[in-house]
Amino acid sequence: MSIDAVDNKGCTPLIIAAQYGQTMLAGFLMGRGARLQITDKEGDNALHWAAFKGKPPSCCGRHELCNFLWGKSIQSRCLKQPTNRLV
Repeated sequence: MSIDAVDNKGCTPLIIAAQYGQTMLAGFLMGRGARLQITDKEGDNALHWAAFKGKPPSCCGRHELCNFLWGKSIQSRCLKQPTNRLV
């Protein structure tokens, strides 16, 4: 079974982790190759759920999961796009 398998609502395990504010689980899944870019049938990805739709984590609020997923999203884009930085 793929780490990005979807249920009948188009949700991946990463989206479900974000829905329930499970930062550690989201990190584990992304470490195993789960893709943040996948959206559910409503067009929302894990970052959307973490930011405004999901349940906040009980320990630290919504910010930790959002920051984690946002950081992974930025890293992913930076690795794929060349930069024009002078070193």
